[in-house]
Amino acid sequence: MSELVIEVEKVVNQLYHDPNPNNKDRAQKWLIQVQNSPEAWQLCWLLLQHQKQEVAFFGATILNHKILRAWKELPPDQYDQLRLELFKAILTYTEGPKIVRSKLCVTMADLALCTLPEHWPNAVASMIETMKKASLQIGDNWQSVLLELLTVLPEEACCYGN
Repeated sequence: MSELVIEVEKVVNQLYHDPNPNNKDRAQKWLIQVQNSPEAWQLCWLLLQHQKQEVAFFGATILNHKILRAWKELPPDQYDQLRLELFKAILTYTEGPKIVRSKLCVTMADLALCTLPEHWPNAVASMIETMKKASLQIGDNWQSVLLELLTVLPEEACCYGN
């Protein structure tokens, strides 16, 4: 899997920085294949740990894509673990980069919508409680992160299922 992370880093760099449009097009197509692969459920977490913002953002994008487009691949007994790991990732990015944190907040909103009401009936209350508990770890930033979560939830609900 570490070889794949290295390759993803190289291709993401090509997508963002290569001046040749043909290379960018090939990079985008390859990244879409990676995003659609079954391994992407595990790969996204490794990419979220990456130092380069573009690579971490791609990891967040993969996770969001998997939740929105490949939700049925994930067994219900893994929903709680996914939610916990996603909260940890959001807390990791409280200080930024904001683009990664925002994508993770959108992803949390989408996760809530996928699991309401059967698997996570108290999603909003749980988000509030988790962020309050995290205040010891992240200080006053918990309020801005919570606000972002609560802002994107209705935005995502409007688009959910489309």
